[in-house]
Amino acid sequence: HPYLHLRRPTSVSPHAMELGGVGPGLEAGISSTALLSAALATVAAATVLGFATLKKQASVGPSQRAADSPRAIEEQRAGARCGGGSGGSNPGALPCVNCTFVPSTGLMASNPHAPYAFENENCSGQFALLHRPTHDQAMDQSGQYPFGEHFQGRKRLWEFRVQINFKAPVHEPFLVGIQFDKFVPLGMFQQRMAGITVAALRKVVGNGLYHSFGDDPKVSDGPHEKPCFMMPLVATDQLIVTPAGEKPPDLLDPCFSSFGHKRADDRRGYAEEIAALKLVPGPTYTFGFWSIAQCLDVAQYQITGVTPFRPMDIGLICGPPPAHVVFYTVDTSQAPPGDQRHTEDKKTYFFHLVLWSSKRLPETARLRQLLAPAVSSRSDLDKRGARAERVGAVDTFACCAGARRA
Repeated sequence: HPYLHLRRPTSVSPHAMELGGVGPGLEAGISSTALLSAALATVAAATVLGFATLKKQASVGPSQRAADSPRAIEEQRAGARCGGGSGGSNPGALPCVNCTFVPSTGLMASNPHAPYAFENENCSGQFALLHRPTHDQAMDQSGQYPFGEHFQGRKRLWEFRVQINFKAPVHEPFLVGIQFDKFVPLGMFQQRMAGITVAALRKVVGNGLYHSFGDDPKVSDGPHEKPCFMMPLVATDQLIVTPAGEKPPDLLDPCFSSFGHKRADDRRGYAEEIAALKLVPGPTYTFGFWSIAQCLDVAQYQITGVTPFRPMDIGLICGPPPAHVVFYTVDTSQAPPGDQRHTEDKKTYFFHLVLWSSKRLPETARLRQLLAPAVSSRSDLDKRGARAERVGAVDTFACCAGARRA
């Protein structure tokens, strides 16, 4: 098969080694000693964290309660079709991950029938997010769900696949990861939980993980850094490089997991491959990413397998949804000495996807803001007829924001 073999370089650049060793990976499992240490360190905090969760839920405003209501969730599922849109899957009844690009090109979802395409000033490509039904253990074990055969026998909760064609050479280190909307003040126990989570992630992806709680806008002037967990490309799990003029693999090919070079098969060889990789126009670069997918349940908006007793709401340490899947470079050449923060003025984005669980919607106003660019003009609404004229742009978000039915 044309994707089963890639030539490997014979040396590792010093810069790649500085990024830190690649951890053993959750597919192989975090060591029992590390997990036991984390458990012992957090037993005392777990009870307090439970009270913090209850307090947080009690303090949620009316708009968020409305957005999280069963009716609002059902309306979002109907509109997003949980794997729907142009790439769609079943309309449906399953909790799923919904997402949109920045700026929005419309609502998308996990487990699509076909990959979603994207293009911006720096690159073009397509992506697909596969997610197992973590809300239903019996369904998960049965394998009777989209991509169930792929997930059988694997510990990952999801898998992210992306294909990129660059429009210009990339010179700065290329980072992939997750960022969040804004700074969230954390109490002592929340900080402790965040520290344990970061330590667990470093066990998986290595010391190259960059984590920041973000800048508090109340105590510092901008530009501000957003909360983030960013990793070098060596933290990805699969690489396929297709030469210019050749057809790249289908992201949803049933044999996708056998293509190219995988980190779990040869960690040193994979690090060498990434170290020698030149991101330039011409080739198609295909990446698979799932190394932290046993820690993060995106469809439930939870951190799993890190704290004892029960999963932890991501919002406790990262704030409410949405989360942002981002690929970017950071240019610190004009920054003050020692300032290595990932502020917006230093970033060049190549991929920017905003996502949330159909069970945990963003605030109504934030959801409208995220999806607003999908309505390009008033004429788009006029085409919807009398009903669009009556309710205006609110109708565009009825599936997601729990707007009243006409």
